Amino acid sequence: METTARPSPESQAATGLFRRALLRDQSTHAEPRGRRPDMEQPLSSPR
Repeated sequence: METTARPSPESQAATGLFRRALLRDQSTHAEPRGRRPDMEQPLSSPR
């Protein structure tokens, strides 16, 4: 029981990677967000 309550190094590393993934997703999503509308406009105009 004590071992489970204690935060294992593996869990800490997992949380670190998870946080990094979230930050990376936010940065990657923020960039294409501005370019997406530009690419959608030309596609909708010929329609």
